[in-house]
Amino acid sequence: MPPTLPQPHPLPTVAAIIRQHGLSANKNLGQHFLLNPSLLEKIVAVAGIPPQAQVVEIGPGPGGLTQALLKLLPNPVVAIERDQRLLPVLQQLQAAYPARFSFRLTDAMTLDLGELADKKPLWIVGNLPYNVGTAMLARWLTPPLLLAGAVVMLQKEVAERMGASPGDAGYGRLSLLTQAVVGVEKLMDLSPQAFTPPPKVHSRLIRLISHASPPSPDLFACLARITAMAFQQRRKKLKTTLASHLPAMETLGINPDRRPEELSLAEFLALAHRISQE
Repeated sequence: MPPTLPQPHPLPTVAAIIRQHGLSANKNLGQHFLLNPSLLEKIVAVAGIPPQAQVVEIGPGPGGLTQALLKLLPNPVVAIERDQRLLPVLQQLQAAYPARFSFRLTDAMTLDLGELADKKPLWIVGNLPYNVGTAMLARWLTPPLLLAGAVVMLQKEVAERMGASPGDAGYGRLSLLTQAVVGVEKLMDLSPQAFTPPPKVHSRLIRLISHASPPSPDLFACLARITAMAFQQRRKKLKTTLASHLPAMETLGINPDRRPEELSLAEFLALAHRISQE
């Protein structure tokens, strides 16, 4: 049977909280709020966050997803929010869930995940700002990994690139660097009309699960370097973009007449491993 969660003090709906505090989305912060309680609870239901995890929510905004997380899961939640206007909302949530909710008014781009680990697996959750979401994930997905997993909302095109395979239009450096450290799973797509205000793009909710044995920091750094070289001119053949590493390709049996989007992650990792030993 699922654990019986303590009943919090009653909280207003997200729409009521927005009215109560006179909030509006800040375009400069990339804010687009999700207000539908049923949709927010569905997101939590499909997230698959293990009960022993420490949840770190990025950009809670008016707290719709936060309320759903605290209502449906037993996990402690730490919210990271840079918008000072939302302090009363966060204090309201803390009063309702004093044992399981805390927050930090800080920029997630400067967040040290090591300070939050506390011997529990860390899971990032959030509707990431589209203007900096990719940069945030790139920082957190660089070995040594502190994350056990993540459930994040991103621009659909970016999420597709993260999960792309050789032969897909979006397959490239982002696909390789992401999949080197985590598995990527599509959970659901959302139209612009699901948000207030509606963004100009469609969105995708994805789950990322850290690999049991991700590449070492040195191997990942080499992978990052050679993929940057290879995809700088993605239509060029490897013998042109990685000309200085032709002996390594020959040793591995990688045909230098191939283009970078034709190589699998396993081949790029093998190449990075070989180069790092030279």
